[in-house]
Amino acid sequence: MSDHEEKKTKITNYLREVGAHLKDVDTDGRRVLLTELNARIQADVKGRASSNGQDVTVVEEVLGDFGSPASQAAQLLDESAEADGATILSWENRVWLGVCAGVAQRIGIEPNFVRLVLVVLGFVPPLLPFLMTAYLGFYAVVYVSSPKGALPRLRVFPIVRRTIAAALAGVGLYAGAYVLLLVLSRMSKQILGTGLLIDGKWNWLLTQNQPMLFWVMVYVMPVAVMSAMPVKSSWAGTLEKVVKATLALYAMIICVGLAYMVTGLLVNGADQFTDSPGTDAIRQLFQ
Repeated sequence: MSDHEEKKTKITNYLREVGAHLKDVDTDGRRVLLTELNARIQADVKGRASSNGQDVTVVEEVLGDFGSPASQAAQLLDESAEADGATILSWENRVWLGVCAGVAQRIGIEPNFVRLVLVVLGFVPPLLPFLMTAYLGFYAVVYVSSPKGALPRLRVFPIVRRTIAAALAGVGLYAGAYVLLLVLSRMSKQILGTGLLIDGKWNWLLTQNQPMLFWVMVYVMPVAVMSAMPVKSSWAGTLEKVVKATLALYAMIICVGLAYMVTGLLVNGADQFTDSPGTDAIRQLFQ
């Protein structure tokens, strides 16, 4: 047997004995622990082999430093317990960040059941943004409390960039609507001699634009943050499109509101110039 084969055999036998002491760990967990241990052993052997050409001797020294299989198994279990916060999430079975799958795994139910419950609750409009915020908050707590490297590193800049971009887009639409309302008011004063004194059914944008901005931000901000998180690649683009679609819908509602305002101005003007030809027809058309 060559030195390389003997070295490999010694490491394999050591890992097998360590695995025998991890019988209470599930198969996937045991595989992860042994894979990490093997990587550490190989790295240590490689580092020492540069100063000692006898591979078999180096392996024996390294395995001796790692301790008996029983003690090494106990150490692996202790390290696993310290990283237990990260196991609240199920990264392999995740759809977004593994929160639902991790919670389901902890309480012993199907992940899809947890997801279904949240989807049903999400159909209650006021609950959806708060569920999203709670989801992100739960992940943030687990991320902060987990050992370094247990979860993918969060990239702060993309999160901040997308959040600010979504906020600026929403505020920009609100400001644009406000400016156009000022323009309509000035036009009304110049043409009709009055401000925007229009019936309530035409001027709903005056009173509803600010509440609409609030709810748009409440819905958009958590989704914008989620789109920059380490979700599955297929979902990252989808979440970003949801943000854009929500802002586009807000812009469409503003356009409809402005169209109502213009219509109201025409009706108001028709009421003031009752002696002009065709005003009765215009009034009947819009009313």
